[in-house]
Formats: sequence, C-alpha cells, structure tokens
Amino acid sequence: MSWSNWVNPQSSNGSWEKFKSKRRNTNVLIISGCIFLFLISTYLYAQGIFQFDRNVVNEIRLDKPTQLVGGLPGFYVFEELWYRNGTFYAFREDVMDVPLPDKDKIISGPHDIITQSLSAQEELMNGNLGQIRYFNVFLNDGADQWNWSYLNWFYHLAAEALLGGIASLALSNDILEEDLPRLMIPWEGNWKDGYGINEGMIRAIFGKYLVEKDQWERWSVSRDWIGFEKVVIVDRYASHRHNPIANEWNKMSLPIFEELPSPPPPFFAPYRQKLLRNLHLSQPPVRAKVGKALDVIPKIVYLDRQETDRKLSDDDHTGLLEVLRNLKKDGKAEVGVPHLSEMGFRNQVKAVKGADIIIGIHGNGLTHQMWMPEGGIVIELFIPDAFLRDYQVLSQALGHRHIAIWNDRILPPSEWETIDGQLNPTIMHNGTLIPLNTSFIQTLLEDLLIGMS
Repeated sequence: MSWSNWVNPQSSNGSWEKFKSKRRNTNVLIISGCIFLFLISTYLYAQGIFQFDRNVVNEIRLDKPTQLVGGLPGFYVFEELWYRNGTFYAFREDVMDVPLPDKDKIISGPHDIITQSLSAQEELMNGNLGQIRYFNVFLNDGADQWNWSYLNWFYHLAAEALLGGIASLALSNDILEEDLPRLMIPWEGNWKDGYGINEGMIRAIFGKYLVEKDQWERWSVSRDWIGFEKVVIVDRYASHRHNPIANEWNKMSLPIFEELPSPPPPFFAPYRQKLLRNLHLSQPPVRAKVGKALDVIPKIVYLDRQETDRKLSDDDHTGLLEVLRNLKKDGKAEVGVPHLSEMGFRNQVKAVKGADIIIGIHGNGLTHQMWMPEGGIVIELFIPDAFLRDYQVLSQALGHRHIAIWNDRILPPSEWETIDGQLNPTIMHNGTLIPLNTSFIQTLLEDLLIGMS
C-alpha cells in the first residue's frame, strides 16, 4: 500500500468502508450485550439474589425447631426464626413447652410473633423459601411509626444498638471473624447522619452484608418466607420497658453489657480490625495487659471541641495543652489533639486507633473509643455536680478504664452508682463552661503514664 493510502485509507479499494462497517457491528453487539446484562442484573437484584449471595440457601431442612438461645428483653437471640408478611414465626416441637417471652419483650411495633407446631411447618411453607445463614443483627428501630428512631445519631447507632446486639450474640455464640454477622436495618431508611460517620462505619464493617429498608422490602416481596439461621432482634423500646436498669440510666444496652464478665472478652476486636482493614489503616499493636501502653511510649489523644458550646474555659484549655506539650517534650507520651468536627470519618478513626488514653468532654466524640484497642483509659470531663453514664457504659463494654473528672477530683463509681439515674444532665447542655484544674490533670496523667510502662 502506498504512503497516500496509509494516510487516506478510504482510497484503498473500499477497505476503509469495510473496516467501519465491521466496527459498527462490533459496537452494536457490545452495547446489546451490556443492555442484556443490565436487565438481567436488575431482575436478579429485584429478586434479592445479589444482596444475599452465598449466605442465602433455598434447600432448607424444615425439621429444625426455633430456639431461644440467649439474651434479655430488647436483645433476644434466636435460632431458626422465620418471617412472612409482617409476622415472625417460631416453630416448636411442643407449642405448650416453655413459652417464648411476651411479644412486647422481644419486639415493638405492629409486627407479631406467632408460635406454631414444627409438624405444621412444611404444610404452611408452600411458597418460596429463603434462609439467611449464619449470624444476623436485626435493628428494629423504626418498626413503630409512633416510636422515635435514634439510629441517625452516631452514639445511639454504634454504642447502643449495634454494640448491644453484637454483645448479645457474643454471649450466646462463639463467633469467628469469618462469620461476622450481617446487619439488617429493615424499617428505618433515615439511619445515616449528616456527617458521613454512620455510613462510613457501617460500610467499613459490614460492606455488602448490609440489608437496608429498600432491599428488605424487595426481598420480602419476592420470597414468601424469610428464615434466620441465627438472629438477635435489637429493640430499644423493649429494653427500656422491661429492663429497669436501662430505664433508670436511659441506656438501652446497659443490661446486656452488665451480663459481660469483668474484664470483658475482646468481642468487638474482629469488627474493629475489619473496619481498619477496609479503611486501609494499619492495625495497632496488641495491648499486652489492661492498662498498659500499646507501644514503648504511651499515646494520649485529647479530643478538642473548643469550637462548640460545651467546652473548657479558655484558660483551662490552654493549661491542658501546656501539660500535654510538656509530657511530649519530656518523652513521657506521644500526643494527638484532633478536631474531629473538621475531619472525615477515616481520619477520625486514624486519630484514635492507637491511643492509650483518650481525654474528652462529655460528648459524641467519645464514641470513638470504640476504635481504641481494649484495655485503654477514657478520661471524661464533666461540670461538677453533673454525670451521665453514656460513655462509661461504652468503656465498661470495651474493657477500658473510665475516669470521670469534676474539675480537681475524680468522681469514683462508689459515688455515681448511688445516683438515681442521671445527675443534672441539663447543665451539660446549656453552655456552662467546664472547669479543669491544670495541676490536678497534670498529676493524674503523670501517675497514669507511670502505671502504663
């Protein structure tokens, strides 16, 4: 072929036209194939197949009775529980055997729980069957339109509903990391907060093993019967109504955390490790012993929230920063002072994941102690004569030592345990400045650091 034909292929006996025609045909085939795959994928997704992948089975033995294997009101754990058309079904060999707890202790809202004879199960289940294998955490917030849902608050989702459900499963079963539960949020579509924290946390821990409202609706429509091999039903209102300690302290997960031994086993560690991996963050060292540093030099993280209404006085804030600077200068501690409100979720986790001591004013930021390895120390700053157990409860579940501070002294458990519920919570929310004696916090930190080595 001459040079002119390379430059202008159209001149070469119509070969350019043949090439264009062949390319058009190829493009049509590719586009048609993509449309076909999209339509098939959409259909399968609508049928719920993609959401549940290998953990949903259709060939199911129907001779396994429903068992209540553990838990408390608001956190009951079941095996072989079934759901169909707004009703949960428990199939038992003898319906007159030890009855299940009252429905009100298990689940709030319009959905019912019915006990049926196991012998009648096969006859009743004459439609499509699908059983969700392994462990499931079923968050029932939003089931009752008249009950307020708190899932769009980081603390209430992470430290109460989620951690409470995980603790209940851990008390009832030995869960390996490869069998971490599926999370179900079937009723409440508004569980994401406005800062991306909730979604960042849930996606990093559960990934594709998350079932949201729209997915649940599609799947429950496409299959007559939905089975749970193992499930904990987490219900805020059942816990508050039937666990006096939950109502007294206004902490739904406190009753199940009280069931954990002291110190608790590291039941949350696999979830934290998975979150760090999926956020592409390094794993911190393993703490050799409760209260000991993760590394040669202990790390202190002070959660600075001076930009908010709930804060230290300017002088006390400056004094605390000076104490921390001196500890770092003397080689006694590594120090981090993150402003969490200015950071994305990944960087918030990164700031606290290697901490040995977290210092913070009572507030949502202290929920991030979940990413500090078990056995650390949480120092929570209060206005004198005010106390709430929100973050003490979380520390208790995670095996951290919690220290409540009233300006120039520690408020020991022996004092706050005698309080009938919360102590003056309103003064923590009305803009009153929180005092912190600089000499006191310096002495406290120096003593704690000595004990960590």
